[in-house]
Amino acid sequence: MDTQLAEKIKVDSKMPARKPRRASAFIDLWATLPLFLRLLAISVLAVTLTAIVIGYWGLRDKQDFHLKGENPQLTMEVEAVVNGYERRMTNGDKLQMLIRADRETKYTDGRHELDNIFLENYPENSATPDRITAIKAVYRPDAANNPESFTVDFSGNVNFESRDGLKTQTEQITYDKQHEFAETASALHFTRDNISGSAVGAKMNVKDKHLELLNQVEINVAPNGNAAKNSLTDFGASNVKINAAHASFDQELAQFELEQGVNIVITPQAGGNAPTTIRAEKAVYQKDAQKLDLSGDVEIVSASDNVSGLSGNNQKVSGGKTSSVPVTIRANAASYEQGNGKIYLVGNASVEQGGELMNGEKITADLNKQKKIQAASSIGSAFLRTASPDRTTTVNAAEIDFKFDDKQQIQIANAATNVKVRSISGASTIDLTDANSLVLNFKAIQDKSLLERMTTSGNTNVNLTNTSSADYSNVQMHAPNSTETLFMAQGDKSLLKQMTTGGRTTVVMTAPQAQSQNPKAANKKLIADSLKLLWSGTGQDLDRAEAVGNAELYIFPLAPAPDADKDSLFAARFDCDFYETGNLAKTFVATGTAKAILEPTVPSPERGVKTLLADKMAANFDRATQAVASFNASGNSKFNELDRNGVANTFVYTAADEVVRLRGGEPTVWDSRARLKAVEIDSSTRTKISNLRGKVATTYYSQEQTGGATPFTKVDSPVFIVSNAAEFNHSTGMAVYTGNARAWQENNFVRADKLVLQRDSKSMFGEGAVQSALYNAKRRENGKETTVPVFAASDRLNYSDVNKLLRYESNVDIRQGTDRITGGVAEVYLNPANEVDKTLAQTNVVVTQPGRKATGDWAQYTAADEVIILRGNPATVEDAAQGTSNGRQLTVYTKENRIENQGGAIQGSPGRVRSTHKITKQP
Repeated sequence: MDTQLAEKIKVDSKMPARKPRRASAFIDLWATLPLFLRLLAISVLAVTLTAIVIGYWGLRDKQDFHLKGENPQLTMEVEAVVNGYERRMTNGDKLQMLIRADRETKYTDGRHELDNIFLENYPENSATPDRITAIKAVYRPDAANNPESFTVDFSGNVNFESRDGLKTQTEQITYDKQHEFAETASALHFTRDNISGSAVGAKMNVKDKHLELLNQVEINVAPNGNAAKNSLTDFGASNVKINAAHASFDQELAQFELEQGVNIVITPQAGGNAPTTIRAEKAVYQKDAQKLDLSGDVEIVSASDNVSGLSGNNQKVSGGKTSSVPVTIRANAASYEQGNGKIYLVGNASVEQGGELMNGEKITADLNKQKKIQAASSIGSAFLRTASPDRTTTVNAAEIDFKFDDKQQIQIANAATNVKVRSISGASTIDLTDANSLVLNFKAIQDKSLLERMTTSGNTNVNLTNTSSADYSNVQMHAPNSTETLFMAQGDKSLLKQMTTGGRTTVVMTAPQAQSQNPKAANKKLIADSLKLLWSGTGQDLDRAEAVGNAELYIFPLAPAPDADKDSLFAARFDCDFYETGNLAKTFVATGTAKAILEPTVPSPERGVKTLLADKMAANFDRATQAVASFNASGNSKFNELDRNGVANTFVYTAADEVVRLRGGEPTVWDSRARLKAVEIDSSTRTKISNLRGKVATTYYSQEQTGGATPFTKVDSPVFIVSNAAEFNHSTGMAVYTGNARAWQENNFVRADKLVLQRDSKSMFGEGAVQSALYNAKRRENGKETTVPVFAASDRLNYSDVNKLLRYESNVDIRQGTDRITGGVAEVYLNPANEVDKTLAQTNVVVTQPGRKATGDWAQYTAADEVIILRGNPATVEDAAQGTSNGRQLTVYTKENRIENQGGAIQGSPGRVRSTHKITKQP
């Protein structure tokens, strides 16, 4: 598998990437590893030895050789000895074989021994011979001396040099002709061009063309050998070292095997570059199938100096050299099929570089004709991890597929079935779970593949958490159809930018951990047909959110409390802003017939469900508790709680004091008793008090709805009150009107600088420039009974419906038709019909009627008989027709036009009553 695969598979493209080269060293290695296996030319040695032995011993009885030196010496066991032995075998003029030895000894049992043998074998069509030397060569025929059944031993510093440059050295080689088998138990060393190697023990089945190196196999390939470019021995500018306990080569099957502790090291010749290492328990190459298999704890460690690497995370260090993290590939088994361009890693397969890791039960890669990866797949418990200094991202799925561009940069990664994604940046974590599939899209920027888009389909759960700050709000989201996450490139980083969902999405935002013991702290749940989340420029914290389609927001306090509400907000759309850090909600703006419902967490008769309605509404959150601090409503704004309602163009509801502040248009508050209007209204749902300012106007639907607090006559007729400001208690019915206050019912009215209505006590108080026309007086004129309105003025007014009493205080001035009463205090008693029954006045009382003036300290006027009783010191009545009367108590009978003195001494003249009669001249 190309380490480019691992380079390209990453979720967080913040990791720097190197410019891809034309092919990775790992693919190069797998493509060329099978080629140098034939460099174990011990097979050539064994085959050549066989040809030599068969050729020599097959011609041993012919006489075409010459003796050098001395005559043969015979013993009882020795049949013949030839010193200075030399033999040449030719085919016409062509030399086929040359054999020299210091001595040849032939034994009676048919054995032949040659000491210090030198042998050259000239194959057909070759001017260069195969050459072998040894201290001793022994030929042993079988008992029947069958020429097809014998054994030959070469021993003692055995050296072999083939015509194509292979040089082999060992201490002993045995060849069994009957079984066509050659073997050695000794250490074996060989070289050829830039190839060298060794082993301990070897076996060669000549018939089956099968070679085994039995132990301690080592093969070395030096760079820049004499072999031609792309030949079997070309490894470029690298040193290659192969170690294994056992090696075998089957020529018929064109198959080569390395077994037990296979270790291959490829070291670039350039100084300072790290090697690539391949480890496995077994390596098998099948030439015809162009396939290499590795099995048993496969591990490939490739320095990214030699390859582009998993992430290309290379850094320049001193001296201009590149310091890079090695790529490590592991699997139970690995295969490279050169013919069809397939690479397989099977069983706990993984590709890792530094913090980046891809694994699965099986990893497959497809190569194009240029041996570049065009597609890859991780199947079975697939896992992907990418890491950079600021972010680590992992992906789990049943399968992950990848596609690459011509530059070996990843374009798309697809994860399928039970997808899980975790991306950690510092203490901030994003988790995506349970998705059916995941698509990662990458964008090539300056030879880097940066993550551009991450899309899931199917049920997806998203968690946003942070462990470093107790003031962080964790976010859990469920999207039933899909999610799409966008990233923005910033230098070599890929920062989280935006996430959108498909289908009816649910989001839960928890209260910060620091507020977990605060019962006023709140969790939030947001639901909408689709959702868009946007992050700040750092990619760490939520900046904005858009919830579109039947949007719902629920705010739950952590614990019930008598003054705590569970808030709900509904609208066609929410646009949400967050504080700078912490995923903390700041403002949710609801548009499209917004509706908020505030439900008490502890039900009580005093606190009802509050409903807020408007064209547009903003929920503003407290940064610390994440509870709603206020609601801002605009456009056709309406409010309701139990019997109380309010309307205005805009209003603000603040949770701390539970006050609705109505502004704009014609702010109005009403309940089942009265309707209140003003330029500004602040209505408290906690105290049930409304404060009104500017052009205050109150309408009690009837006198009965005031509780009898106003001194008006008609029970079923409405009562109107206006003022500059007012305070209205909806629970007690107490209302305070200030600033040019005026209350009226039809023609009856009362005005004052301040009016106070007390429903529970059925009373009213007025203060400052009091004026009223509250009742009528009946009187008879010219024999007819008429009703005359009564006008009163004073500094203060008190009315009690229980006592049917009106009390005017300070500067009292009461006018009834042509009659007038002034004084310091006046009490007007009304009958059940709210008509005047009697009037009591005191302190500097003056009663004025046409032609008559009465003064005293105390006066009583009875409406039924139109009688005035005066008391004073003295009481005085001045009558234009009858003169002046003084006394402690005087009774004026206005109907009879007479005055009666009830007696009593006048101070200074006890027991006397003084009357002065005026004589009227008769015409």
